[in-house]
Amino acid sequence: MKSSFHRQLRRVFGYALLMLGFAAYSASEAGASVSSITIDAASGEVLSSSAADTLRYPASLTKVMTLYITFDALEKGIIKLDDKLPVSRHAANRSPSKLGLRAGSSIDVKTCIMAVIVKSANDCATVLAEGLGYSEENFAKSMTRVSRELGMKNTTFKNASGLPNKQQKTTARDMALLAAAMYHHFPQYYKWFSAKKFTYDGRTIYTHNHILKNFEGADGLKTGFTNASGYNIITSAERDGHRVIAVTMGHNTARERDRKVAQMMNKGLSKLALNDKVNTSSMYAELEEKNIGSEPEQKLASLEGTAADAKLWDIQVGAFSNYTKARNYALEIKKKASRKLADKPIDIEPVSTGAAIIYRSKITGFAKNEADAACKSLKKSNKSCIVVAQQENKQLILAHNRYQQQYQTMNDPIQKKAHVIVISNEKGGTGKSTISMHLAIKLMQEGFSVATVDMDGRQGTLSKYLENRETFCARHKISLPIPVHYKFSPQEDYGLIPADRANIRMQISKLLDNYDAVIIDTPGTKNYLFEEAHRFADTLITPISDSLIDLNVLADIDFENEKIGQPGHYANYIWEVKKYLASLGKPYLNWIVVGNKLSSYNSRNKQTVFNYLEKMSKLYGFRLAEIIKDRVIYRELFLEGLTVLDMQHPDLRFKMSVSHIAAKREIRALAEFICPE
Repeated sequence: MKSSFHRQLRRVFGYALLMLGFAAYSASEAGASVSSITIDAASGEVLSSSAADTLRYPASLTKVMTLYITFDALEKGIIKLDDKLPVSRHAANRSPSKLGLRAGSSIDVKTCIMAVIVKSANDCATVLAEGLGYSEENFAKSMTRVSRELGMKNTTFKNASGLPNKQQKTTARDMALLAAAMYHHFPQYYKWFSAKKFTYDGRTIYTHNHILKNFEGADGLKTGFTNASGYNIITSAERDGHRVIAVTMGHNTARERDRKVAQMMNKGLSKLALNDKVNTSSMYAELEEKNIGSEPEQKLASLEGTAADAKLWDIQVGAFSNYTKARNYALEIKKKASRKLADKPIDIEPVSTGAAIIYRSKITGFAKNEADAACKSLKKSNKSCIVVAQQENKQLILAHNRYQQQYQTMNDPIQKKAHVIVISNEKGGTGKSTISMHLAIKLMQEGFSVATVDMDGRQGTLSKYLENRETFCARHKISLPIPVHYKFSPQEDYGLIPADRANIRMQISKLLDNYDAVIIDTPGTKNYLFEEAHRFADTLITPISDSLIDLNVLADIDFENEKIGQPGHYANYIWEVKKYLASLGKPYLNWIVVGNKLSSYNSRNKQTVFNYLEKMSKLYGFRLAEIIKDRVIYRELFLEGLTVLDMQHPDLRFKMSVSHIAAKREIRALAEFICPE
């Protein structure tokens, strides 16, 4: 998630070099000019800026980084929301604003977080810092280090609260980058920034962030003030599927600051809405000029004569970068249009452009004359539309109709029974099938119902593994847990037609209603089956071997200078997957990277790989699991369809070695890492 976004932000932001000897500015210098910047939260595009690279004191904007590190610790299981943190004398003695904590007492993490957000409590910020970093000074060093990892090259932190310190500096541009990282990396916690009040010790405490109440769509983040910094704010707002992040610093009054940031966000949101309209109109103009539809439509036409011979037609009314917006727009068009459209189903078709996913809004199921008439009517109302053909082939039509009927179930954010674990790496030979098999057996031994899906049908390693297991059980007349298994084999034309992809989704969707867990083994190369698997992911496990070459799927690495460069093609793809899932209402993807098939020896190479993975985990937002070593036992057991978890079965007379016990512990650790509770 983090990778592509940061690369794009760094490209569009740029970073001005600081002149040698640049001294900390004084209060008068802070008031000499105002720093501000507005960005598109989705792309990182700078919509407006003024003195965005001027060094300033962050004041309480500092607390956004304090919370960023706190949320990261929550995700990694280092702390829990109900953990009690001690209040030191240093924390209790922090200057207001504060909650008024007593030295020697304790406070839970959740309350402390809310106090930092709503009250801007300096004592709680220090409690969090000491709880995670042992000392505030040590925690501040981590804050600066994380800033560098996020690309905030002009920021230095010296405390967790933002209380005056001449060495604690930042820029409006860096703060915008931090806000974007907070929004994209921790959407499950970001919602707390919209809190207008909270209750503590019988008191109701209200926020002094008036933008939350006075600006439509505003939902965070933080205000700040010291005499040296002036009045600062970092905030975000969303309207009509667009989100902007705005930062302004150095104002003389809070009212002046709020008025300025409201103007910035209004202009930014208006600009994005206008760009959306222009881009959509130009796209339609191009389609109409060329008289073509989508690639699947051309494929359908080639199979069954010309497009004019087709019996079913769609009206495409829009194309958007956001699924929800595409769907809502189609519903709005239906509502405002004639009765002829009222009973027609909608179809939101995701199409990959290579760099992003576009969602086509369609109203579907017309005869040709009906489609032409409906589109003509829409154009009279200044609504863009084009008529596109469906396929005559009856089987495909039926599949498409089933797709329409079940579309809400498959694509809307709903509660589903199964937890979907996708084992994926855009590289072969990393041990995906072995991990898939062992996780399936482990979950079944724990009492869960499990289905496995082999999307790597051409290689078919997982399918072969299960075949060997069934053969072994039949030959030895013993009973071992075997998951229900499905296999998809790639075909030359299969997957190019929307109805075919819908068929795949329907088959997987059926599994979600009948099993506790679904484990999907993916191909080692990106294709349509690879893409469809990721649509369903709740947990994504990426095995990486101890080859330095394998790290290239995650990032370009300058090994000579020990620096991580641009995100790799696979890391970029996972960022796109996260955006897609978020558009469906599933903002959090549990991405786990596990060092697999690593040497049993503490080689320098293995340690180097692990060190790079640790750094990447902070950059790209994955969790780093305990390594699984390269053991001969895994390869030997494959031939019999067995796992290390089977070796203590009473009907199997294996002599367990220390290596076998260690292998079993590694698998158990991975399963617990996925679901620690």
